[in-house]
Amino acid sequence: QSRLCMSSPSSPKPNNGFPTRDYHVAADPHCRRHERKTCSFANMYLLLGTAGTWFLFDIVFYGNIIFTPFILEKVFAIDEFHPNKLAIAGYSVIIYLCALPGIYLSSYVADSWGRKKLQIVGFSACALIFAFLSVRLHNLSENWLFVLYLLTFFFYNFGPNSTTFCLPAETFDANVRTFFNGVSAACGKAGAVVGAAIFKYILDEHGLSSVVVWCSIICVFGVVLTLVAVVDKRGQSLDDEFDDELRLDVDDHPRSSVSELELT
Repeated sequence: QSRLCMSSPSSPKPNNGFPTRDYHVAADPHCRRHERKTCSFANMYLLLGTAGTWFLFDIVFYGNIIFTPFILEKVFAIDEFHPNKLAIAGYSVIIYLCALPGIYLSSYVADSWGRKKLQIVGFSACALIFAFLSVRLHNLSENWLFVLYLLTFFFYNFGPNSTTFCLPAETFDANVRTFFNGVSAACGKAGAVVGAAIFKYILDEHGLSSVVVWCSIICVFGVVLTLVAVVDKRGQSLDDEFDDELRLDVDDHPRSSVSELELT
């Protein structure tokens, strides 16, 4: 819901036989209080959690998604000048099929675990897998490398890919929710741009080992940011605080002086 604060109407004017009223925006205390609340320290801190974790996750997620064929070439030592496109396509299908159970399982446990815990589990598992790969990358067989790469996609979906877009909707109050949801989503897309821009360069210039090291570091930052700046609102009504504020506003501003136009 969004609201416009209006002053008292002026005298009615005829409009094809129907009376209308002229409204003009008033310098109402509620409007100023709403602006202050939107930019409050509490909301900025919560935004760090929702937007920051979405930004970090999309760096790793889209970096791996977009450049999966190139990563598979490195894992299976496929000739990049004469690649077996059918083999790469087959491996890619297997990867995305293994990601599906993560989505279904996360939807099953999201309400009982809470999205904060689910996001921590996903980030932590990916950080550990990438850290293990960075140490044992050259000592593992192709099959084991592929299995571990599959697990990262499972934990993307059993974790941040199922939570980052939900957290803004349940974190912020109803009267600022849409705005901060949009800001968080924009930060996520910025992370996707960063991942798409740097992953191929790191892969070509420094090799697959550097890619997995950076993925692990980013996931660790995601864990830390989730722990300190993401709230768990399980069992709480998402509209209670907004309803209480609305009742206070009505008490502070009688209808004789201020009208509120509800847009739903």
